[in-house]
Amino acid sequence: MIASIEQFRRQHNVHSSPIWNGLVSMYCKEHCWAMARAGGLYHAPGYFLNGWAEAVAMMTYQGEEGHNMCARLIWDVIGTSEDHKQVLLRSNELAYGLIIHHYNFYLTIRGKQ
Repeated sequence: MIASIEQFRRQHNVHSSPIWNGLVSMYCKEHCWAMARAGGLYHAPGYFLNGWAEAVAMMTYQGEEGHNMCARLIWDVIGTSEDHKQVLLRSNELAYGLIIHHYNFYLTIRGKQ
């Protein structure tokens, strides 16, 4: 996932490598589990980790290798939403969580505002 995000940033002329926040990544992963249990996507409440913008995505597994699935999540889902794309491009501190549940990949990315 990190390689896919960094490639996406380079393709959009953002050449600095982000700082990866491990604690916030843990919260992102927990949010992925919450979405999986709910069976759909939603943003965390606004009071949850103030100062971090959030992008969420879900995609059904179609038999491809994991790194290709990560790239498709970034390019085909996150990259097609202007607001979500800006989470990846505007922040120098990022966090992410990714889980697989019942053949669905759930992704949460947060960027420090």
